[in-house]
Amino acid sequence: MAERLSLGEEIRRERVSRKLSLKQCARHIGLSGLSGDVLRVVESGEHSIDAWSAEYIALRFEMDRATKHRWIALTGHVPGDITNALQAQPEKWDAVRALLGLEAALAGCP
Repeated sequence: MAERLSLGEEIRRERVSRKLSLKQCARHIGLSGLSGDVLRVVESGEHSIDAWSAEYIALRFEMDRATKHRWIALTGHVPGDITNALQAQPEKWDAVRALLGLEAALAGCP
């Protein structure tokens, strides 16, 4: 199984691979309020960002859709359409878990 990184670690890995300093990266991203100092604490995990900011950064880095979606998920956000579908069809949760390679049911759940 692949190493699971935090969002900050993933952003740092991308920044370093592009040989950008924190200040250069913040300028490249161009997100209001995201300075090199703020980016440093995001990368270290001391500060989190919201789903919108994660998506914006992924778009500025021209990341693929799967990476963009993973970064959004790492903020704790699940898109509304997915949430709505799961709420409307709880009988399919086990099928979704199986599709994702998870256990069929959580312990203690009916």
